[in-house]
Amino acid sequence: MKLENNDIPIYYQIENLIRDKIENSEYATGEKIPSERELGEICGVSRMTVRKALDNLVNEGILERRERQGTFVARDNLNEFTTLVGVSEYIESEGMKPNIKVINKELIKPDKSITKNLNLNSDEKVILVERLILADKRPCGFEQSYIPYPICPELLEVEIDQKSIYAMLRRNGHKPTKAKDQTSAILSNDKLSKLLQIDSKEAILKNIRTSFSKDRPIVYSYNYYSGEDFVMTRIVF
Repeated sequence: MKLENNDIPIYYQIENLIRDKIENSEYATGEKIPSERELGEICGVSRMTVRKALDNLVNEGILERRERQGTFVARDNLNEFTTLVGVSEYIESEGMKPNIKVINKELIKPDKSITKNLNLNSDEKVILVERLILADKRPCGFEQSYIPYPICPELLEVEIDQKSIYAMLRRNGHKPTKAKDQTSAILSNDKLSKLLQIDSKEAILKNIRTSFSKDRPIVYSYNYYSGEDFVMTRIVF
């Protein structure tokens, strides 16, 4: 396994190498993979580094640990989980045409709250993407999304105006499967009023979302929607 000398942490690189071997069927479903010690020797890294990589893959449901047996490629892999859709996909499902305008995209050092919610090390960076969401050419939402840089570095390199961030994550093997939402009504400030083309101090919806690939957080976002454009429907069991 060849590791690169770049900005992507070593344990993320090990994760991606294991993903590639699973996708290429070098590690088959249900097959035992090399031990932490063996992977450490192959990659030339410590067992602790390997363990962090394996922990993340277990949390995503790609690998599973069996007591006294080792680590195996999970039978219930991510391709079998329910897909979580992004706002552009939601707009399409409502029969409208989404249009996405990227306002800002940069690599940043996250604050303590974002670091905690994405379960990152203190020295890890994230990609901040700020986008204006339009439905049938009408501004209806503004989103600020924070994505760990190593899981999808190409977000910085490619144009994503009309692309779903969730779709790009799925292509990288990080399939969003669930989310935790915190939704509240707030009064719009001057910046949001201008972006959403609404009156100042008008009531809007604020949604803080943590998106997960199984149990691993992969996106933390602040989303703001004009009240008349979005209806929230929940089914409670």
